[in-house]
Amino acid sequence: MKRLRFATLSALTVALFGTTASADGPVPLTEILVGFAAKESCSCAFVVEQADEYCREFGKLGGLNVDSTIDRAARTVTSSFQGATRIARVDASGGCVLDGK
Repeated sequence: MKRLRFATLSALTVALFGTTASADGPVPLTEILVGFAAKESCSCAFVVEQADEYCREFGKLGGLNVDSTIDRAARTVTSSFQGATRIARVDASGGCVLDGK
């Protein structure tokens, strides 16, 4: 519960600023949120092998309505929120990674 509160508080803090820094410039908060959802849901579905519905909920941060689609055949998770979309896929080592942006 403390982890969820900390994560939610952290996300809200970043939301107040709207972006965070990266080597390529500012990254919109929505990109961070959907990246988190895609990677966490991917790990849940393909590494820990849980059910799709559980993994879609597992990847959500602070109850935000992130839409995640798990493609078992392609071994990918596509997550979207407020116009931002990220894809996580199982890599050669068996873990999940985000597609490059």
